[in-house]
Amino acid sequence: MLLGELCNGWISVPAEYGELEIVQVECDSREATAGSLFIAVPGETTDGLLYAAEAVKRGAAAVIAPQGAAGEADLGVPILEVEDVRDIMGKIADRFYGHPSKKLEIVGVTGTKGKTTTVWLLDQLFSATGSLTGFCSTVENRIGEDSYPAKNTTAGCLDLHRFLAEVVERGGERAVIEVSSHALEQRRTASIHFDCAVFTNLAPEHLDYHEDMESYLNAKMKLFTGLDSHACAVLPRAQEASQKLAANTRAEISWYGCGAEDGVTDLRVLDEGIEFTWRDCKVRAGFWGDHNLENLMAVLHAGECMGLRPSEMAAAVSEARLPP
Repeated sequence: MLLGELCNGWISVPAEYGELEIVQVECDSREATAGSLFIAVPGETTDGLLYAAEAVKRGAAAVIAPQGAAGEADLGVPILEVEDVRDIMGKIADRFYGHPSKKLEIVGVTGTKGKTTTVWLLDQLFSATGSLTGFCSTVENRIGEDSYPAKNTTAGCLDLHRFLAEVVERGGERAVIEVSSHALEQRRTASIHFDCAVFTNLAPEHLDYHEDMESYLNAKMKLFTGLDSHACAVLPRAQEASQKLAANTRAEISWYGCGAEDGVTDLRVLDEGIEFTWRDCKVRAGFWGDHNLENLMAVLHAGECMGLRPSEMAAAVSEARLPP
């Protein structure tokens, strides 16, 4: 893709550089190759601009950097200055990879506890109903049966868009992404279109990173404020934090819980797991525990939002297993 086309609408590219062919977008200088666009992301402890020279040495054809960078570095390639590097990085990645998130149905899962279990079960649910699914979690990243090691709870912005593009290329229909508060603060999911967002719960954690519980919740909330009116927000009725999320999203709300008021009846604990009735279907799961039941109800509501029938989900749940 030409540099001018890639940046059109967001960054003014001098005419003499508009025809540069960009074959790769990177924010890690070690991954830069000939024809790369290197994005110098300002970090908490270091600055991506410090590594721009290495990226250029490896063949980067242009650099995107914060305002004022051109006066600090003479790299011999165009330096395109922007006010918000992370925002632009998401937009650039989305365009470069062909808007993959708009070609998939994507569920994002956030919360303090239960994220990994929820995305793990959702992936099994979608796969069992015939959908090739992309899966990003703390445990691993996977497309169908092909697994890749996970570097973070949520992949970096460029890696995530690249991953979604591969899901599309392989004929995938859906993706499930575990979304941490760190990822939302650092905008690793920038320019990703979510069709459904699931909230599991909120408890004191990561307060070394977030100032307080309000800041922690506000980070989680970014996943929901980004939803459009056609999306669905799956929220636990019993969590006080859910009320704030519901008040700050345009999405349709799907409330879930584990009681009769939530449509869960005839709950029994068996030797082989749990059994209950939901949406007039008998649901049997091969695991125990209140927390796992809560995660399962979030999964069922998310699946319903994505168009799955309760009967087919009940059949899939009977074969589902928890993450290792």
